[in-house]
Amino acid sequence: MVTDSEGAIHRFDACGAVTVGEPVFPHGQPAQYVSVVHTADGRILLATLAGHRVRCVDARTGARVDDRERPWHVRATRLTGAALPDGRTLLLAATDEGLERLDLATGEILPLGAGPVDLYDVTVARLPDGRVLAAGAGYDGDVHRWDAATGERLGPPMPGHSPALRAIATATRPDGNLTIISGDETGALRRWDGATGSPVSAPQRTAAETLTGLTVLTRADNRQVLVGCCDSGLLHQWDPHTGEVLRAPLPVLARADVLQAFLDPAGRPAALVLGENPDDSHGDLIAVRCDLETGVEPDDLLPQTACAVYVDVGRTMLVLGEPDGSLVVRPW
Repeated sequence: MVTDSEGAIHRFDACGAVTVGEPVFPHGQPAQYVSVVHTADGRILLATLAGHRVRCVDARTGARVDDRERPWHVRATRLTGAALPDGRTLLLAATDEGLERLDLATGEILPLGAGPVDLYDVTVARLPDGRVLAAGAGYDGDVHRWDAATGERLGPPMPGHSPALRAIATATRPDGNLTIISGDETGALRRWDGATGSPVSAPQRTAAETLTGLTVLTRADNRQVLVGCCDSGLLHQWDPHTGEVLRAPLPVLARADVLQAFLDPAGRPAALVLGENPDDSHGDLIAVRCDLETGVEPDDLLPQTACAVYVDVGRTMLVLGEPDGSLVVRPW
């Protein structure tokens, strides 16, 4: 793996053996969060957050999308992309003042049709009528819904959790409708109809402690799995529609935080998790690659500050934020 100390992105060939092209310098300091953004015109961008600033680069070429470093004027915790039907691509951020929307083509921070709300997580999904939903997990215990294109609220906030929400995900039901799944600091899950905001289920107590990440994976056999990580460092797997436990929890990291689930190159369900190293008293962050059926292999511990994964033309690509400030893109 090639790295340097100035925040460089290094791109590797398909074998992962040699660097292709010149390094790109997103920030000059370690990235705190990396989000993979699939644009409306078919590009794959890496949006990196460092401090209050975000910068986007093309994952395939290493080229910066532009030379502007976008300042968030508030604290952002999560980023996600939204490709809209009108051809625009927005970058959405969960912040301590609500949902921020950034037009990646113009650099404009777009208005939001609602008052401030403290968000920890945000996810996007398409509703049956074609609109793109942005759903946020609020520290106030409410789920919040917006039309990603217009910034207008889709109904009032949805209360149902007494403690703060820390994680949110979506799943498509067999009838084609969308379900929002929220997870809180007690480990409870709740499901909501994405279009109407109506509760689909009562709060579900789980074996998880504070839920810090949720994501839905579609397996090779088209079954959906809700994967969650928690403060106790375990990965949990449920049926996203019924809440049924699908597998015993897998130990991964102390205080697991960032979570992505995907199919590895062999088609097996896997997860990429960022959290604290259980063998390090300083609480340094590491990323682990986990087979969702067998668990973590010891040689998959990767010291990182941020991580992400995506699939490009059948190849699974790993994005790793190194402690020295470099950002590395390589095949899985």
